[in-house]
Amino acid sequence: MAKKYEMIPVGMMNCDYDAYQRPAQARVKRIARDWDDKLANPVLLSKRKDGTYWVLDGNHTRLAAMMRFGPDYKLPCVILEDLSLQQEADIFTKRNSAQKKPRYNEMLKAS
Repeated sequence: MAKKYEMIPVGMMNCDYDAYQRPAQARVKRIARDWDDKLANPVLLSKRKDGTYWVLDGNHTRLAAMMRFGPDYKLPCVILEDLSLQQEADIFTKRNSAQKKPRYNEMLKAS
């Protein structure tokens, strides 16, 4: 499965809440308020056969950028093509179940 890297306007990104995505949380407002380009991870997108882009990971970043800058703001994206809906859901599940918050002592060491 090949990956592409592109800057995509947030207004062109869709989110499949019915199949696998979580609804936006209140933290989107905080991310938008405290926006820092250096902290924004690339959004992982699926480019479907019809040419539309669907968020697999990074929806909070997308929503915060939309809120702060509007639909024409471009974010760095990693794009996977021609995935089935089941493959998209599997990637979403694996990416989000593997996330782990740093421990307190790790945060102290980093600061």
